[in-house]
Amino acid sequence: MAWWIVFLVSVVIAFIAVQAVILPEIFLKPSFGGTAVKDRGRRIIEETHGKSIVYEPAAEIRKYIKQYILSERNGHKLFTCNISESIRYIDYDVVLFNAEGRAFKVLNIKEVIEQAGYTHVTKLPAATSYVTVILNSTDSAKFESSLKAKIPATRAAAFVIVGAVADITAVICCKICAGHILGGLYGESFLALGASWPLTLGVCAAVVALNVIYALLAIYLTVRKPKGGRKRVRI
Repeated sequence: MAWWIVFLVSVVIAFIAVQAVILPEIFLKPSFGGTAVKDRGRRIIEETHGKSIVYEPAAEIRKYIKQYILSERNGHKLFTCNISESIRYIDYDVVLFNAEGRAFKVLNIKEVIEQAGYTHVTKLPAATSYVTVILNSTDSAKFESSLKAKIPATRAAAFVIVGAVADITAVICCKICAGHILGGLYGESFLALGASWPLTLGVCAAVVALNVIYALLAIYLTVRKPKGGRKRVRI
């Protein structure tokens, strides 16, 4: 019986991992295909341990963000901004593009400026080839963000369908475990009698319905808050 208890616990843990981590990671990554890149590369600086590229952001925000630098040093991708010295607080998005030109992640950075004229250094994923900067606000100005995230309908549907299959599999596995844990004739009848299956189907239907609600909520929150959070390292 002990092994069936272990198996039941394993099923529950696997179910939570699949629904909360694995499926969202596969199906709910937002795309930013409509994000326009208005930034311009100005010059390349060769350095001892790598190189840096100096960019100018879109014209409408240069009053606040004069330039930014994308560097590669010792195998690490780093990013920092040269901003107006009057700014004491800044909130901006960094949209990351890979070598194929696909926007694969957005970092939202909010910080109180410690060194006038410069933001902290932010470490970027190794897959980053170039970025674009979208200014949300400073201590003296606010901007309407043009950043739009979306999840293709096919991936959203796949998330719901695969999640439903995981739900049904988990319910049946739990029923089998419960039958063996109960043991004896009662346990076998719990598994074999046809009278128990309508209840099982009802539980499956209820769990699938909850999964659909969870999927819709997860999709809404992913699209509404697509940003990857603040990630930075001081050097």
